[in-house]
Formats: sequence, structure tokens, C-alpha cells
Amino acid sequence: MSGPLATIARLCNSQNPSHAPDVLMGHSWSVAQRGNIVEVGYGGGSDFPQYAALHTDSSYLRLNYGPGSGWGTSIILLPSLWVAGRYYQGGQISAAWRKEGADFEISFQGSISGLRAQGLIRLARPVSNLISGTVTVNVDGDVNLDCRPREAFKSVNLSSMHISADHWDAQSAQIDTQSFQIPACGWTIPPSSVGRRFGLKGGSSTWKTDFLLAEYAQLKGEILKRSEFQHQLISIALVALGALITVGVKDAPAALLAYPMLALFLSAAWSYNDAQIAQLGIYIRYRIEDQLVGEGLGWENAIPSDCVSKIIGARIRYATRGILWGSEFLAIGLYLLKRLSMTCPTGNAERIGEVILLALSITAVAFTVLVMRDKDLRKVIAENMQKPVAK
Repeated sequence: MSGPLATIARLCNSQNPSHAPDVLMGHSWSVAQRGNIVEVGYGGGSDFPQYAALHTDSSYLRLNYGPGSGWGTSIILLPSLWVAGRYYQGGQISAAWRKEGADFEISFQGSISGLRAQGLIRLARPVSNLISGTVTVNVDGDVNLDCRPREAFKSVNLSSMHISADHWDAQSAQIDTQSFQIPACGWTIPPSSVGRRFGLKGGSSTWKTDFLLAEYAQLKGEILKRSEFQHQLISIALVALGALITVGVKDAPAALLAYPMLALFLSAAWSYNDAQIAQLGIYIRYRIEDQLVGEGLGWENAIPSDCVSKIIGARIRYATRGILWGSEFLAIGLYLLKRLSMTCPTGNAERIGEVILLALSITAVAFTVLVMRDKDLRKVIAENMQKPVAK
């Protein structure tokens, strides 16, 4: 093989290509390079879901159709070929990018087995559940290909996973309107088929479903355990308050000042578990329920849209804050009442010690209020959980 070669491929990743998509207005592109991966997002404000990932160490390009989509088939930007008994597929490339009108362009160049390649990826503005683009590659150089009919040189190559009938990312191959099941071994389409469009059809295989169901059960059990631990923390706080009130009211009012500091650490533990429960629930909503039963279905999807559930959740948090904050104020108030009804400590060191304890208790109350503030944590977790994770 010698001389230049030009290849143009059109990409499309969609959940339902027969559905007329809605244009995502008021959005823009974002790009970040993390290690060997160029991550391309599209969105607005602080929410930029990832739609493309370019692996510069292998020249693999992946697309997804937006939030809720998984990563599957890749297009290999460099040509694949057999030379001297060795198969060459993928290789390192360098990339640069820019915004071109409403589209996003990535130019790249690299080499493989003595061939030099340069190309351009042009991604169109995503629409609802659909992203598309074109890849143009120019290859130049001389190489002696092996005698391997139909596989010595591949200008366009797709890469996906299909291990068995129930363990796959791609379930079948598509050429125009024809569909071909992927066999356990051998050629998918013998001896060959001619068409203008080809691709791989994804979906959810049995192993994914089984994994998600097992993960769902495990995470639900984790939520239950953390919820039980939260109740235990409240019980510990109330038992400790009762014990310290008994001691403080009788003989040593300074003992009451130990409670706000204990309540601070108990509230931190309660808030940590509350954040973990929220994170687990949001993960189940976007990464499990949306994959298994579809967007908007399932318990974790129903809760945010139900006004009664929101009221119940808010009352639980108010009740917890009321118990912990109120008990801290109660402890300090009882200390002050008891101290005013008694003579002041005669020893200078004892007086200074109680003043320090009182200051620490008041500081602990302030920190307890700070620790138990929500700070839109659930919103941040939900935004991050909707962003696809590149493999």
C-alpha cells in the first residue's frame, strides 16, 4: 500500500433515533483533559454532562447520547492493519480543539506502523438523547500489507465487547437496515456485505441487569444500616444528656458543659451518614433505576417529584436538628441557672476552668449548627451523578 488515503465517517449515538429530538438551547461546549482523556461536555451554568471522550493514548473515541447513557462502542481513529505478521490497532495521537460556530472540532495527528495520519472530528450540537458528528482522516505513507483478505487494512474500525449471549456491550451488527447477530467465534458477516451505513447496536445484557439488581439490593441494605445508626446516635445523645443533667443539677454544674462538645461529634457523625444516604439514593436513582426500568420510574425517582415525600424528609431533618441543637442550648441554660443559684467557685483555677468550658460549649453549639447545614449538598451530588463516567 502506498500513497494518500482519505476516510470520512459519520458518527451517531442515540437512545431512540426515530424520535424527533429537541434542541438543547442556551447551552455551550466545555472541554477538559485529564491524563490521556479529552473530555467533551455540553451544557449550561454549572452542569456540563459529558458527551465524548477521546483517548489520546489509543486514538479511541467514545460518544454517549447524554445523561443516563452508558459508554459502549468506540471508533478507532487510526487505521488498523496487518504488517509482517503483526496486527496494529490504535496508537498515540496528539489533539487540539476549538469551537466552530455551534459545533465542536478536535484536530488530531498520529502514526501507526509507518503510516502518518491526521484528521478532524466535528461534533454537532447535541439534542435530546442524540449526538452526531463526522470524522475525517487522511493517511499517507508506504507499507507492505500482509495477505489477509478482508482484514489486511481497515480504514474504519469499531471496538466494543461481546463475550457471550448474556455478557456484552454490543448485541448485534447493523449494515443499512440489516441486522446480524454476533456469533461466539468467527466472522459476524460471512463472507461480506455491502452498504452505506454500518454500526453496532448496544443495550443491556443479562450480566448488566444481574449486576445492577445485586448492587441495588446491597445499596438498599447499606441505606437501612446507616439509617439505623443515625437513630442510635440520637439515642446516645439523649442518654448522655440525661446522665449529665443528673450529675450537673445535683453537685457539679460544670459537667453540663461537656454535653455540647459531645453533641458536636454526634451531629457530625449523623450528618456524615445523612450525606451517605443521600449519595446512595441518588446513585440508585440515576445509575440503577434509570438503567433498569427507565427514566422517571422507581422509588428513588418518585421521592423527589412527590411533595409529600419532600415534607416528610424536611420534618425528619428539622426534628434531628431540634433534638441536637435544643439539647445543647438546654445543657448550657441549665448550667447557667444552677451556677446562678450557687456561690461562685472560690478557687481562681476553678473559675477560669469553667469559663473556658463555657466558651468551648458555646463554640461547639456554633459548629454543630454549621455541620448540620445542608448547603445544597443533594443538588451537587445529583449533578455529579448525572455525568457519564468515561471508561
